[in-house]
Amino acid sequence: MAKRRMRRTSQISTNRQSTADSLAETTPGSYATTHSWTGKTGVAYTLSVITGGQHYSAVSTMPAQVPLDSVSFQTTSGNFGRKQHLQAVPDYQDPAGTSNYYQFTENINGMDYTKRVFASSDRLSDGKYISRRLDTDTTLNQGDLVIVSMYCIDQGVYNYLSTLNNVSDASDFSSVTPANPASNISNGALGYFSAHTIQSKQVIVH
Repeated sequence: MAKRRMRRTSQISTNRQSTADSLAETTPGSYATTHSWTGKTGVAYTLSVITGGQHYSAVSTMPAQVPLDSVSFQTTSGNFGRKQHLQAVPDYQDPAGTSNYYQFTENINGMDYTKRVFASSDRLSDGKYISRRLDTDTTLNQGDLVIVSMYCIDQGVYNYLSTLNNVSDASDFSSVTPANPASNISNGALGYFSAHTIQSKQVIVH
């Protein structure tokens, strides 16, 4: 007797429209909307998934985009016996009077650098011009092609990424199994759901 496949449904809806858009599985484990969506600032997006007899849901509100002005470079000091590293620095003006949360990713010569989570808030830098380097254990070299992507994320996503970063750092110095970061997806799910802006700048190291 053939085993019956467990029913699975997934959809995305918003607080601005009454209809929901079902997600279609394009490749195993990857899903896409069946209609064209354009993210809008201030709109709350809800993910709803039913699988294995369990219901999972998450809400993420897309924040306003903060322009990524440029990408510069900075050499670390190399104190305490550490080697100096040339690293990328996103430059942007944080808007005053609002809480803003950011995530950054870095691609070097076609390879994504994912060993560290780059997430920050403006709690101590509200309204300031920010130039904060992407502190990695690799160094850039002349001629490298670097792509820095900047995401404006909501607080729930920031909380998850910030906790994930802390857990990752702690696991480097401790043998204790770290706890999973708190997800914005219900029912104890792993991972997170994010409605965010994205912009990228491509530079060559000189």
